Amino acid sequence: MSSLSRLVPSPGVSVEATALSAPRAQSIPSTRAAALPWYVLTALGAATSIIVGVIWDISWHRSIGRDTFWTPAHLAIYLGGLLGGAVAGVRILRTTFGGSAEARAASVTVLGFRGPLGAWVSVWGAGAMLVSAPFDDWWHNAYGLDVKILSPPHTVLAFGIYGIGLGAMLTVLAEQNRATSPEARRRFGVMFAYLAGVLVTMAAVFVTEYVYRTLLHSSIAYRVSALVFPIFLVAVSRASSLRWPATATAAAYMLITAVMVWVLPLFPAEPKLGPIYQHVTRMVPPDFPLALVAPAAAIDVLMRRRRAGLPDEAAPGGWAVAAVLGALFVAAFVAAQWPLAGLLLSPYGRNWFFAGDNIGYSVPSSSYTGRNQFFPWDERHGTTLWIGLLQAAVIAAVSARLGLSWGGWLRRVRR
Repeated sequence: MSSLSRLVPSPGVSVEATALSAPRAQSIPSTRAAALPWYVLTALGAATSIIVGVIWDISWHRSIGRDTFWTPAHLAIYLGGLLGGAVAGVRILRTTFGGSAEARAASVTVLGFRGPLGAWVSVWGAGAMLVSAPFDDWWHNAYGLDVKILSPPHTVLAFGIYGIGLGAMLTVLAEQNRATSPEARRRFGVMFAYLAGVLVTMAAVFVTEYVYRTLLHSSIAYRVSALVFPIFLVAVSRASSLRWPATATAAAYMLITAVMVWVLPLFPAEPKLGPIYQHVTRMVPPDFPLALVAPAAAIDVLMRRRRAGLPDEAAPGGWAVAAVLGALFVAAFVAAQWPLAGLLLSPYGRNWFFAGDNIGYSVPSSSYTGRNQFFPWDERHGTTLWIGLLQAAVIAAVSARLGLSWGGWLRRVRR
């Protein structure tokens, strides 16, 4: 009987040896570079639909308010969830009741049903999203517009969204790890980096309240970023077949967000829910993306140097490496983000490209956002910037250590 624990080989046993010696794994076919599997394409489409819908939904709330549950943004979110969950369910049922020996060999068993790991995670995510829908509708009818992004129903929705995104990423990752040709590994590696970029985008959305542009000269933004982002970037850098995987992941996040920054204001909108403090005639876009490419590139450089000359099973790990990765992340991120934040709040940032004037209709002109000024978070909380940045380096080291462990596990996923 298969179980989730059989996904990972025993300590001290190389991935390649495990893949070749396991009786069931012998029948797993190598990936052909000729055509993309249909379930890979649908996984990409589902994850993309969800992240576009999430950013669009926040813009809808900032531009219009809440007029109905059935907004186009909500439809995009739940369409992605239904698509990802339905396709995953079909793969599980086909594998359980009519799958080939090869398909059954590339599956895990849960409650007597068999299916790929990515499919199981996607089904769980779709279920959480469906549960969140009536909960969210009731919440808004009872309490009105959300004050914070992570309200209780949105928290349930966030878990579901991550389930769909993570399931899609694991689906592509298994294809990459089973691929035998360099061309196929590279192609699936690009998709893996893109889907990891979707997860980073989701993380950035859910911590928006702590990394908003008026907070980017305060330590809170860098502490939260140190907690959230290194785990993704380090894990991808260790698990991907690309030469610059963390950089590609950060670039995917920045591109997704930037496209939404540039496209959303093309559509007209006007507030339908008071109080109204700003004259809004177009969809209000998100903030310009965080400059994560800089720390991601630093992570890739160190990870490549650590891997040089080492066998695959001796990939970098340990607290010493994590400490260096954490310090690199904070140093590179501050160096890139600090001047960019100043630009965003200056008159030079108030244009279509940087969207420094993207102020929601419910934001008073007397607020720090309305005045385009940095909020003195450290001063208000009785700390200093330097102490906060040192704390961020420690937090980033812990996040990077988790990323190293997670990335090592991701390298071994083949089902």
